[in-house]
Amino acid sequence: IAVIAKILLESNAYKNQLHPFLIYHVIPEFQSPVPFIRSRACWVIEYFNEVDWKENNGSTLQGVLQGLLMGLKDPAIPVQAAAACSMRLIISAEGATDLIRPMLRDIIGEYFRIMDQVESESVLSALQAIVLQFGVEIADMAPTMVQHLINIFNTYAASAEDDEAAFNASQCLDTIAAILEACDTREDVLLQLEPIMLPLLKNIFTEGLDCFEYIDNGVQFMGYLTYSSDTISSTLWVMCGPLLQVLYNWGIDYITEI
Repeated sequence: IAVIAKILLESNAYKNQLHPFLIYHVIPEFQSPVPFIRSRACWVIEYFNEVDWKENNGSTLQGVLQGLLMGLKDPAIPVQAAAACSMRLIISAEGATDLIRPMLRDIIGEYFRIMDQVESESVLSALQAIVLQFGVEIADMAPTMVQHLINIFNTYAASAEDDEAAFNASQCLDTIAAILEACDTREDVLLQLEPIMLPLLKNIFTEGLDCFEYIDNGVQFMGYLTYSSDTISSTLWVMCGPLLQVLYNWGIDYITEI
């Protein structure tokens, strides 16, 4: 079904039957006694994200979201990962934001718990999609989220020879950037983030720590933290020396950004 989902969505003969299909053949399987079937039920939703969720008074969307939320807390890790990935696509559906908002904090907590167990670029991308969708609404959770992402980044960055780990490390930094952008109107939150991010910034800008490949991210972070505030704090002034050392020693290509 997933393989032919695009055909079904584009066919006038079938697309009107997609809601009954989801209601009678997919949503019930979120509660299947077989973990593999529960995982597949979560997974297949990725391929039907273009369904018109407004139909059926939004009840299909509610059923799918409830199933995915159950999947996030499922005892089987593959079910959790599949639910997290599908949630990334379903949150942009009309009406989904209002349904998710009351549970947003719990959902983000589940994502971090899953990331502690599963190394998955897709789960990281899903978390980033949630940040982009809800924007400043995640501001109160930002310090905890950034600290957790830095911890995950450090784990991935330590595996320098692993290309997948390096990519996931970069994804962590991209998600931190999305959080900073979402909070750029909340100077109080940015001030809380500065001491949390300082060790990461020092690592990125200190020569010899093998983080030079993340300098673009580091410069981007500094931009958010400085330009979004009325003043530059003493915490950020500490970075002046490392930035100049980068410029003088090996980072001349970044002279404009620095």
